[in-house]
Parts: sequence; C-alpha cells; structure tokens
Amino acid sequence: MVSLEPLALMKLAIYETTIHGHRAAYLTEITAAAVRRGWDVTVITPVPEYDHPCISMLRELIGPQNLVITPYFVEWPERISAFTMIRFHFQQWYAARRSLLHVGRTWDFVYFSSIDYMDDAIAILGSPSRPVPMGGMVMRIRFHLKQLGVETRRTLGSILEMVSFSRLLGASGVALVTTADPAFKKYCAQKPAKLYRKVRYVPELGMSAPALDAASAKRAFGFQADDRVVLIFGAIDARKAYTDLIRAVDGIADAHRVRVLIVGRPDPAAAAELNGAEYSELRSRGILATVLELADNELQEKCFAAADVVWVAYRNHSTMSGVFAQAMSCGLPVIGPDYGVLSWLVKEYGVGISVDINTPEKTRVQIVEMLGSDEALRGFRRNAQLIAMQHLPENFGNSICDAIESSLQ
Repeated sequence: MVSLEPLALMKLAIYETTIHGHRAAYLTEITAAAVRRGWDVTVITPVPEYDHPCISMLRELIGPQNLVITPYFVEWPERISAFTMIRFHFQQWYAARRSLLHVGRTWDFVYFSSIDYMDDAIAILGSPSRPVPMGGMVMRIRFHLKQLGVETRRTLGSILEMVSFSRLLGASGVALVTTADPAFKKYCAQKPAKLYRKVRYVPELGMSAPALDAASAKRAFGFQADDRVVLIFGAIDARKAYTDLIRAVDGIADAHRVRVLIVGRPDPAAAAELNGAEYSELRSRGILATVLELADNELQEKCFAAADVVWVAYRNHSTMSGVFAQAMSCGLPVIGPDYGVLSWLVKEYGVGISVDINTPEKTRVQIVEMLGSDEALRGFRRNAQLIAMQHLPENFGNSICDAIESSLQ
C-alpha cells in the first residue's frame, strides 16, 4: 500500500542487486543524500558480500534495522545467450518482487540503483514494487548512439532496443528513469513523446580531487616523479583491456618513461594473469605497478594523485564509465575507446584521445604524441576541470533524490 505522508517525511526503499565495482559507491551516496533530507530509508539487497565496507557504512547511515539482506539472490548465468539473459531479467524481477514483499513495509517510492538486468521484464510485467511507484537507473542504453552519429560496434538492432525502452517508460508503476549518460540526455531532450519526460539526467558519480601531490603519490607506487603514469582503476577484468595497454606501453616505456598503474579488485582470471611471471618481469623493470584489492578512499586518492592520464578504453563497452567521471573530478585527461558513449564524451568535452585497442602499434604512437605535448595535456586538463564540479559525490545522490521528488509531484 502506498503511504501518503508528506515528502519531507517520505519513506524510501532502495533496492540493489550487487555491490560490485562502482555500485557500492552509488548505493552509499544515494542513501546518504536521502538521509540528509530526513527521509526514512530502507535499503534492501540480496548481495552475499556481508563483509564489504559498504555494508557497515549503510548500517551506520540508516541503522541495522533498515538494512535488509533478503534471501532472493540470483546468480549470473553460466552461459550468455539471448535466452539466458531474458530469463535472467525475469528472475531478477521476481527476486525484487519477493524481496520487497518479504520486508513487509510500506513506502512512498522504491528506487532501483540499476534496472539494466530487469528492464525487459518491467516493460512486460510492470513495476516489481507495485502498487508503490518506482524509478531506476539505466546504464547500458545504446540505441540512441547511432542517431547521434556515434559508432557503437553493436550486434543487436537499435530499433528493437528503442521499442523496448518505450515500453519500459509506459509500464505500469514506472514513474522515473535516471541516466548518467549525457548523450542519452541529449537524445531524450529531442524526443517529443511525453513519456520521455520521465527520463532524468544525473551526473555520473565522481570523487573529490586528491589533496596529495603527484610526486609523493608516484613514489608511493615505486615510480619516479617525472614518470608518466597511465592509471587503470576499478573492477579489474578482461573488459578493462589492461593487456592491450601494457602491450602498447611496453615498447615506449624506457624511452618515454611511460608507466602503467593498475588498482582495484581483480576477477580470478585477471588476478592469475597479473600475478604471473610475465607481469612480474614488468614490475621488476618499473614499468608496471599493481595493487590488486578493493580500493578504499585513501588508496583511491593516492592512485589518482599519481596518475597523469586515466585509461577508459575498455573492450566491448559502449556505455558510461564511473572511472571517466572520477578522472574528470581530478582534472585528468583520459584515453578512451574509438566507439560508444566514451568516445562521444572524449570528443564532446575535449578531454583526451580515442584509440583502437586492437591496434597496439597505433595506440603506442597516439600515447607518445599525447604525453609529448604539454600544450595538449594542459588543454585536456582545463576542459576536464570545467566539468569536474558536476561529478562531486554529493551531486550524484542529491540529483537522484531531486528526481524522485519531482516524479511524485
């Protein structure tokens, strides 16, 4: 049943399926912003990682009685296919429905930190929170890119995705869809359909700029003060294309003092590879430094302070990146891919270069040219700093709460 209390006393449920990667920070910032407004907040998650630092932070923010761990956890499909992913969407929908009913509380609104893996089910079945209105973040929308003239390297037709998204906007109980993609914001603003007014732009979550000086931060990772450090940060897996960057840098490391710093929690395959003999040799030569663990605030600040450039040229990744927003927050240039939203952002804001990760020789030349031009680097940094304020952590949570309030008015 929907509560009719004033918004100042609004009861909000936040549902999250995972705290992998940036999702923990998203969840924490949204919760903190809602608490600052005096809202009564319940966080519901089936995530099994009870020892994650995010869990203890949430308990402090809302109290242990308002942090609900439900038993309805859905495992990622062992084999990826169109059928298994559709089934996964419906499994996630039913898990959310059961979780919300399991708690047995009433709310004014339910916000889903991500609906990317249940949006197809919502488009057909309506909101899993019914009769309570819902909103949620979409992070994997791509159908708009071709209309904006952006290469996507996609395999599925954009028309099908567009129809599915229109059905999502019109689904029963869906009051709000948030996006951190400026390109999608631009696309929606051009759409005359009233349904697209449900879409609200939320600047991607960034970070506070480091207070540490670059020289001491570099030395903390074993680099020299005049080394040029390219940072790979976050969840470390094959998608981050770290092998492609290292392959490109290996041939220029000695002559141009280019170094690679990898910081973040790896998946098993990445951990095995990066701890292997090949990369041990690169570490001994001072070309590569790795800290393969979940980065707390201190480590995060240190690695971004040490970085001259941030690598976001990911493999098979056409959508937004939280690491891109962190780079902008720190006034750092990026090396992005030559397709997808990130390539559009690099060009739109003039904050770096785009590379084809499948051509390491060409990537190597582009990196040398980029790092060899102080004028170009100053321009990239200046342009990054122009949008840095948008991505302050508190802006993310506040924007989500503003969007929730406006959807109920």
